[in-house]
Amino acid sequence: PAPTFALYPGGVFALRGGKDKKYCKDAPEKWDRAEGQVVCDSNKIEGKKKRFSVEDAGDGKIALRGGRSDLYCGLKVSGGGFGNSLVCNKHNMEKFSVEDAGGG
Repeated sequence: PAPTFALYPGGVFALRGGKDKKYCKDAPEKWDRAEGQVVCDSNKIEGKKKRFSVEDAGDGKIALRGGRSDLYCGLKVSGGGFGNSLVCNKHNMEKFSVEDAGGG
């Protein structure tokens, strides 16, 4: 089913998630994470790196760009495919579907 909010190409949104429901950011490289890794660890929504823009990726799908890097977001596969993480360090668009996950 379609989500009840409007996530649309051209829009700018914040992402909130993780077990603590904190705001996510397009994070710089650090000793323990890759450049552009999306980290959900903030209580505040302010800041360019916590904004994600949405683009039309065709076929009813979207692409995300990180606010800090302005690069596309996509999956980084590691650990034999068991350690996937979202990163915003890609020059090519990756397509995502938007679905209602329920539970607010």
